[in-house]
Amino acid sequence: MPNLIEQTPEAQDFIAAASADVSRYKRFPEENFAEVHAGVLATNAVDLQNDQLSVEALESMATHINTHSLWMTVEHNPLIPPIGRVLVAKLFYSKEVDLYFLAGVIATYDSNSYLSFSDLGIDPQLDDEAVVDLPEAERATFASISFNPHEIEDSVIAEMYEHAPAFVDQEPTLTFRKSAEPKAILEIAASLWLLCQNPFLKKFLERYGERSADASLVFLSWLKTEVFPRLTRSARDPLFVLHFAHKDCRVEFIVPSNDVIVLASASESVHTAIPSAVMVVEKLAHLRVERVVYEYHVTSARWLPRFAVTQYGGILSDRRWLIALDRLAASLSIGARQKPGAD
Repeated sequence: MPNLIEQTPEAQDFIAAASADVSRYKRFPEENFAEVHAGVLATNAVDLQNDQLSVEALESMATHINTHSLWMTVEHNPLIPPIGRVLVAKLFYSKEVDLYFLAGVIATYDSNSYLSFSDLGIDPQLDDEAVVDLPEAERATFASISFNPHEIEDSVIAEMYEHAPAFVDQEPTLTFRKSAEPKAILEIAASLWLLCQNPFLKKFLERYGERSADASLVFLSWLKTEVFPRLTRSARDPLFVLHFAHKDCRVEFIVPSNDVIVLASASESVHTAIPSAVMVVEKLAHLRVERVVYEYHVTSARWLPRFAVTQYGGILSDRRWLIALDRLAASLSIGARQKPGAD
């Protein structure tokens, strides 16, 4: 495809004006941009997957970007923090190729400048047996599935629904990601009430009763017997994402594994990370936190904070937790080799 910006004088003028002083687009004084780029974000051409954005959709994207900006990710991988954001965008038309296109100015960050949770006085590790005290209004057992039909076949999702609990929305949400190396990502949104319960914990049973425990058990059973086996058979390198919303923040729990046993273990223990996640959201509320991500560390069988995305504090990253545990696992694996046959 020709360089649409170079062929369109109006787009060149827009890019030049926007790039002249990007500091006006900063959300907070300490937001520092490592590099600034200009590019075509999207067009209304038919892509390789036979999808096509309408002109109205492109206009909507421009409005969203200019109102809220747009985080830039790496191959749409939810485990990687945003590397920057689109600061401003505008829709143009190229007469030469008869295409509408969205031109934008993109600013990237230096990941070494990311703060950690501890820099803000937050320790995201809490007592595993803590129980979140939910308001009455949140006591709803509800879940729904989101998937990309280019990554996971409709028939696989239909099989998951055959024995889904009644509280799972029967209409899945379709998501579309354009990536050179797409990952099969299955997302399940669930109410905080449904996810944070540990039906095996005496403290929980005393507070919420057996009826709530039954709902949690049904949900976990469905994941283990219907969802995980089908997901792992249909995709070689899937990502499973459980998420909930709390005070306008999306909280994600991601399992990077195609092992049914690992997926089951992670889902059974997600309640241990809920109090931590809720605490993080509430302590970052003043920074307008939008997203908090936890990753299941397979070797240690623990949920660890990966990163948080905030409007007025930038990206917070605790990758060092995972690096430290990976190093520990490496040292332990050497010892394990000295004992052949040991589990």
